[in-house]
Amino acid sequence: MKGDPNLQHLVPDSEPPSEHSVDRSDLERLSAWVRSPVRRAFDLVLVSAMLPVLSPLLLIVACMVRLTSRGPALFLQERVGRNGIHFKIYKFRTMIFSNKRRGNVTTITDPEITNLGRLLRWWKLDELPQFLNVLKGDMSLVGPRPKVPEQQTSVLSCRPGITGAATIAFAQEEIFLAGIPECTLEDYCRNVLIPIKQSLDESYMARATPLSDLRLLLHTAMRRWDRTSTSHVFEPTQDIRNISVSPLESGLGIGE
Repeated sequence: MKGDPNLQHLVPDSEPPSEHSVDRSDLERLSAWVRSPVRRAFDLVLVSAMLPVLSPLLLIVACMVRLTSRGPALFLQERVGRNGIHFKIYKFRTMIFSNKRRGNVTTITDPEITNLGRLLRWWKLDELPQFLNVLKGDMSLVGPRPKVPEQQTSVLSCRPGITGAATIAFAQEEIFLAGIPECTLEDYCRNVLIPIKQSLDESYMARATPLSDLRLLLHTAMRRWDRTSTSHVFEPTQDIRNISVSPLESGLGIGE
């Protein structure tokens, strides 16, 4: 896939910007809502309201992880946040505990995923500890998913999120990736999948509103989305220059 001339436009033309450098034009591509300090207060209010309700579930999941496999309940991993600042993301551990370095791409068929881990990943319960990242200011509730340093191709001008437009569109990503030959999986993710997801997130963040954030959170929590409205992103010949959030607009309330 590296040498496929049809994918050359998917490869970044230059090296990623240096850490902590954000071009002013990047900030201008964010909607007024995303740039507003009120959005941070919006995150804190919602997380503070949800944590007391979710605390029993967090405790139950943590105990189940500890009881069903060896190792800690939480998995900590370095991710890249706003302005290129690195932070530790919190997740419930879903794989066999090991000190050896794993690859950055995981599919649903990975033999190191525990039985409980598959359930947690399916229901996205492994992401719940990231409410702590939101409280710390590392993340927002809605935004591009934070990437590992090896996969970060540009500097984020906004906080990464627990959920977002690309997260919704690729809700079944691990199942989809299981159909990609293992020998081309890393190249496919780097040259095709990551640019498409970045384009979707940029399109959303440029037009995000309080209403669209609330609706996106609701759809994420209820696992509801019209698959026909997002199936276009799975087309293998999809040109990322034509990707936008437009098919998702009716569900997000953008422009209403």
